[in-house]
Amino acid sequence: MSSKPVPAPQGGAKSHGAHKPAPQRAGKQAAAPARAIQAQTFDQYVERIALRFSLAAAAIGLLAVIIFNWGRNPVPLQADRTSFGSLALYITPFTVAIFGGIGYALGMREFNRRVAQRYGREWEIGGIAVGLGMGLVAGFLVSLGLEISNNMFKGLEMAMAQAAFITAAITGALTQTFVKYAMKMNGGRALQLTILSLSVGLYATATRMDNPEWWRIAFSHLGSMMSSVWYLFTIALVLAALLMLVWLTFVVRDVKVLIESKRATPFARTYFIGGILWLAIGIGLVGLFPTQLGVISHWVHNLAAYSLALLFGLWFIGLSRALPNTPPELNTLSIAVAVVLVLTLIFAAIGYFNTVGLQVVSFVIGITWLQEVVRFVAMEAERIEPEMNAV
Repeated sequence: MSSKPVPAPQGGAKSHGAHKPAPQRAGKQAAAPARAIQAQTFDQYVERIALRFSLAAAAIGLLAVIIFNWGRNPVPLQADRTSFGSLALYITPFTVAIFGGIGYALGMREFNRRVAQRYGREWEIGGIAVGLGMGLVAGFLVSLGLEISNNMFKGLEMAMAQAAFITAAITGALTQTFVKYAMKMNGGRALQLTILSLSVGLYATATRMDNPEWWRIAFSHLGSMMSSVWYLFTIALVLAALLMLVWLTFVVRDVKVLIESKRATPFARTYFIGGILWLAIGIGLVGLFPTQLGVISHWVHNLAAYSLALLFGLWFIGLSRALPNTPPELNTLSIAVAVVLVLTLIFAAIGYFNTVGLQVVSFVIGITWLQEVVRFVAMEAERIEPEMNAV
């Protein structure tokens, strides 16, 4: 009696052989999340590079204290140039400037690799200016810390091992912080760094000025040829101008997105790009052409300085034309700032404000307003095009 072939199971009943490929499919499905987990995010990349530079900077600080204080125990905080506090003051700005500038280039390059080409950032010209600006700010922070420490711990001395590790910790921590700041640079941070470096530069100039009552004249007196520290004034303003050009590279990208999405008019290109170029060139000329150097230098200095006041006036007037969809809060802020500046000019004209008071109030209010406007532009651009952000 011949046997009949058994039909293959159908429907819900399946043979054991039908289950054999399943483990392979499950294995492939399980492998996909593993590859996703291994992928490095932009923040992880920044942390890795910042930690790498931090360790290098800490090693430099550690070795410097050991080498320059070999055979010296204990080591004072700030008795001479080889004290561990003094070495931290010399080394930290150097490591922050070098590693911060390199970190800026690495961060921008990695950012461009992760976003579409049209959202890429230009970084080739900014590394040196960013590094110098952060080095200046880092030096101010270390000097401020030393002043506080000297007031709290009079005549402080430590064993060489302790001094070396403290110097390494300060140098490494500040380097890591500034490298991460540079690698994740954006328009807001670029403007913050510009303001901070300019403020620190003017502070360093004013505190070293041989005439303690310079403020009775004007800020320009810090950079006059009668000043013993005119070169610090020039360096501070030229560096601020270069950092504004770095800031401009971020603003250009944001404005382009708003114009393409009809959230800004074509006039916004001239409004922001032309205005920031004007601001950078004006500040740079104020620094490069000191007063009392000659007739031409005096006129260029004053013309550049007064043109900045005209620039902010044009900015206030043209905001609604460049950005017709600005929120009412920003429009209210613009009106309030314009009113305060007009009142400041009136008070200065009748002698109630001196020139330095006029300059300080105008600069602080004007920059605050500009920062709010540019922050709105950046947030609006990121809302319209989320792909602009690297992940």
